[in-house]
Amino acid sequence: MAVNEDIRVKIDVFTHPKFDELEELCGAAGQVALIRLWGQVARHKPLGVLDGWSVKTIGKQAGASRDDAAEFVAALVKVGFLDFDGESYSCHDWTDHQRWARNVGKRETWAREMNDRKRALKEERARAKHRAEMRGITDTESGTESDTVSGTESDTVHHPTSSYSYPNPKPNPNPKPPPRGQDLFAERKFSQGEYAIMRATRERAKCAG
Repeated sequence: MAVNEDIRVKIDVFTHPKFDELEELCGAAGQVALIRLWGQVARHKPLGVLDGWSVKTIGKQAGASRDDAAEFVAALVKVGFLDFDGESYSCHDWTDHQRWARNVGKRETWAREMNDRKRALKEERARAKHRAEMRGITDTESGTESDTVSGTESDTVHHPTSSYSYPNPKPNPNPKPPPRGQDLFAERKFSQGEYAIMRATRERAKCAG
């Protein structure tokens, strides 16, 4: 549970007529006791209503002795720093002067809600990150499988001869004819018998022509 750690005190409180009157009734110690009481009220009774606090309790919270408690509380009521409705005491105009202290409960609720929102947002971001990572893993796995299927298998289907060996270099289906007058067998080495047959064939062709 959040508690107040400070109170607001106007800089002119020490020259306020009520403060001067309290000094006349209780001395400077009474003024110090009043500020101490405000601090205890802000910590334990932030709404400014001292329900459940007896005169002795109020005096104790202010640092007054047991014998001086009744006189001190009576002086606070007389001067106007405390109000009494017949059942309980309350700090006069507490909401106007100590609005920050009074709203400590609201600030605690607001801080708790903000922390809950931050925690929920952090958890949602973590879940979103996890989902993104899982999608990435799934995409990677499905991609590998599809590559295996659409790559290797499709090659086998669309290129059934891809595993056959090809001659290297590949033969030219349209070879250029040799230049006119060039002997097709000029670069080939023949035996004497083959050469004699070729010469005889050429001679007969000339005679016939």
